Amino acid sequence: MTPTKLLLPLALALSLAIGGCSDSTSSPSDGGPDKTVGEAGPKPDGPRDGQPPTPDGPGSETAPGDMTQPDTTPAGVPYLYVGETNARISVYKVTPSDGTLSKVGDFKRNGSMSFLAFHPQKTHVYATINNNVEGLALGSDGVPSSFVGEASIGAKGTHLEVEPSGRYVLAVSYDGDAVAMFPLSPAVGAPMTAVYSKSGSSYCANAHQVRVHPSGRFAYVPCLGSDHILVLGLDANQGKITEGTPVSTQSGAGPRHLDFHPTLDVAYVVNESDSTVNAYSVNTSSGALSEIQSISTLPSGTSNPSASSDIHVSPDGRHLYAINREPLDNIAIFSIDGQGKLAAVGHESTGGTHSRSFVISADGKHVFVGNSKSKDVVTFSRASDGKLTKLRTESGFASNVWFVGLLYR
Repeated sequence: MTPTKLLLPLALALSLAIGGCSDSTSSPSDGGPDKTVGEAGPKPDGPRDGQPPTPDGPGSETAPGDMTQPDTTPAGVPYLYVGETNARISVYKVTPSDGTLSKVGDFKRNGSMSFLAFHPQKTHVYATINNNVEGLALGSDGVPSSFVGEASIGAKGTHLEVEPSGRYVLAVSYDGDAVAMFPLSPAVGAPMTAVYSKSGSSYCANAHQVRVHPSGRFAYVPCLGSDHILVLGLDANQGKITEGTPVSTQSGAGPRHLDFHPTLDVAYVVNESDSTVNAYSVNTSSGALSEIQSISTLPSGTSNPSASSDIHVSPDGRHLYAINREPLDNIAIFSIDGQGKLAAVGHESTGGTHSRSFVISADGKHVFVGNSKSKDVVTFSRASDGKLTKLRTESGFASNVWFVGLLYR
């Protein structure tokens, strides 16, 4: 083992040990970690709230507020990670000026892989492979270098995310209707036995994603088969999750993925089954969500849903993007006003078939789309008006592309 590889686990151990000794609780003003980065549908009947008990109490409702310009200056060199279902992770260095990809290397595990998540210290990447969350140490070149350990979700993993303190990884299982939280070993960063694990169709049928609020105090799980979003209080100091009242979507919506606005207290959920996006104001004291808008991801004149999948807000907070899969295979583009509400801008082809994942560069100049069935990654340039232009296609992957993500090192 090289000296660099020996130092990585030690650096992680020191970071986690320091974080673990803190008695303070993050407040909403603390913020999160560094970036790692249609037509209007039917109007909702009214707010649908979910409010978990928290140490701070219920709190008062907060309005989205005025949109300010966030700092989108990237920290470090961008690397694009591409995850295939055959458990191969390919790493590409990105040229920021034109989005060109240069392959650095790859790393292969065994089994069926669905999603990846990065440690905030940039020392590890975690993957849902078969029924487990696996931890992989990153080498100095950003390519995974070794397997450090795994923990079972209980059923095939679908999505995962490391909370901002870097002490826990949360994961969900679509097939197992399950949500779990695993502590990470301070010594080597390996996931250990879950401190929270719950499953069942009445709890969260077809759990599709888990997103941790930038404050680190709440986690949200879109439950596609339940037509609701779990609202969970998260205490990384105590290693505890508190269950709140789920937030109901419109019947038959099928909530799938969620993203947060970078400056407004607003969250957006893309619904797979009816191809809509719901916008919610976020109460940063309680974690409660209140719906403020529902809008279609489909082009004008199109009525049949198109298996919508992933959703992201641009780093400048001015646009939102949502994927429609077959038969449309396009990206719905929306502008965002000062209160977080959306207006349709247009659509752009994904350049492939059945996109499950995409990512926007931290400077907002490029969008990378992973197309599963066509087994490729398409690079787009992004203009100031939010519109996208296809630049090039990276192809030749051996199996379906299910994940693309950026890490700045």
